[in-house]
Amino acid sequence: MSFFDKKIFKWSGWDKVLMHLWVAALVVPNVILSITEPMGVWAKLANVILPCGVYGLLVTLVARVRLTAILLFPLVFFAAFQLVLLYLYGNSIIAVDMLLNLVTTNVSEASELLAGIMPSVFGVVILYVPLMVWGIYALCKHDPLPPAYLRRQAWKWGGNTLLGVALTAAAYAFEPGYTVLDDMYPCNVGYNIYLAIDRTAKTSARAEAAKGFTFYAESSRDPELREAHVMVIGETSRAANFSIYGYDRPTSPLLEKEPGLVAFSRALSQSNTTHKSVPMLLTAVGADDFDGIYHQKGILTAYKEAGYHTVFLSNQKFNRSLIDELAFEADECVFINEDDSVADHHYDSDLLPLIGEALASDHPKVFVVCHTYGSHFDYFDRYPRSQAVFSPDGPGTATPGQRDVLINEYDNTIRGVDAFLHSVVDSLRAERPVSSMLYTSDHGEDIFDDRRARFLHASPTPTFHQLYVPFFVWASDSLAAVEPNMRANLSDNKDKDIETSVSAFYTMLSLGGIVTPHFEDGCSVADSALRVPVRKYLNDHNQAVPLLEALPDTADRKLIHHFNIR
Repeated sequence: MSFFDKKIFKWSGWDKVLMHLWVAALVVPNVILSITEPMGVWAKLANVILPCGVYGLLVTLVARVRLTAILLFPLVFFAAFQLVLLYLYGNSIIAVDMLLNLVTTNVSEASELLAGIMPSVFGVVILYVPLMVWGIYALCKHDPLPPAYLRRQAWKWGGNTLLGVALTAAAYAFEPGYTVLDDMYPCNVGYNIYLAIDRTAKTSARAEAAKGFTFYAESSRDPELREAHVMVIGETSRAANFSIYGYDRPTSPLLEKEPGLVAFSRALSQSNTTHKSVPMLLTAVGADDFDGIYHQKGILTAYKEAGYHTVFLSNQKFNRSLIDELAFEADECVFINEDDSVADHHYDSDLLPLIGEALASDHPKVFVVCHTYGSHFDYFDRYPRSQAVFSPDGPGTATPGQRDVLINEYDNTIRGVDAFLHSVVDSLRAERPVSSMLYTSDHGEDIFDDRRARFLHASPTPTFHQLYVPFFVWASDSLAAVEPNMRANLSDNKDKDIETSVSAFYTMLSLGGIVTPHFEDGCSVADSALRVPVRKYLNDHNQAVPLLEALPDTADRKLIHHFNIR
């Protein structure tokens, strides 16, 4: 043993200290979750003491084979992941949606996110990497601990585990609704991994399961009538930052002047995650029947059956999700960010020439779906520097102290949405007199808005700003002539409650004059009798829960009242 090794061994007791440090580091998420999660005292004690005992037993057993650092790596990885999420969202465990985001997010998007949350990444690196390095060094340099010592530790941790089992039994007895699979870390993470795998398998099997599905759709209009309809799905745009809804900055000046455009003021998304909200926008399913999405096709198929030439355009990358499955139902499908010859990312405005080509085609009827990159973080990369209106605009880091810079960046992205939609309407007006456009966003965003210091979206527990989204419908004068009651109905419904996950699909059928047995009356905002929805949120386990149950925080309740949401 070298002089350096002898000094460290003498100072630290080496393997004994290392063994206890492993337990302490692994139990850190449990301790924090016992503070952040809404559980009773029995559950809080059980969720720290039982995992602590099990960690201790694992370390004791693994120490016999000198492979602690390697065999415990999965637990270290999820502990680090959990701490980063707690930094971002303030509470909740690693969710199913978060795990699915992990495997469907592209490298460039992940890089942008990591660059913005470096404080949390740096923190977990400081906590866990030295421990891993120390463990591997011990594996290479030192002998196992004495068996007698390990037996004593095993008895100690075994007693700790039994106490934890007793506390868990008390939690089941005295705290209604408590379950280990839902409430105890890391058991709940393991269960969520199982659910994520199950959903991935269902997605992979969807094409075969939905192969025989048909809408039996037909057009109610002259088949030779030249018409076009465009559905624009935004990304991470929250309604509260559009001046058309009363925001005190001029973020949507062009849309405010657009004749024929109706802005619906009480629209909520039923999900705060892209991989669920976009498929709901593109299909007839909502939060109440989400699992039906694995057995039916989407809006592109309905339009195709009715005689339209269909086009799907995206400024996002393939992500092996339901979005890709539904996109490939189109006659033409283009993901502009999959072009390897382009070194940098595209702006949404790069979709406009492709929209123009589709509208100028010889097809008498055209339907285009555009999936934009909108206001997704890193906001600074979503618009050219020449189009920045609000400054200073960063690039800002994801910290509460940088909120003013982040808001400037975010509001610049909303200006970009305004310009993009205005250009789409101009193209429709020029190429296809009988035409319409529908725009909504998949979800909103948190930007350190209140005491909770929440940031981004897709958190296991949503917030109001993650669900409150814009919803616009523009109908041309010629379409209004073909459908005399449409504009009046749109105007009458603009201040009524809307669930975008339900209304978007049926509204697009109305705008395109599509008749199908699958149409449900009262779901389209172009209907004369729009049905008032029961507000629901699709939670992480794909259960439809009442909105107020999903948004219990006082800050969210105040925003619900402020924006007159019912």
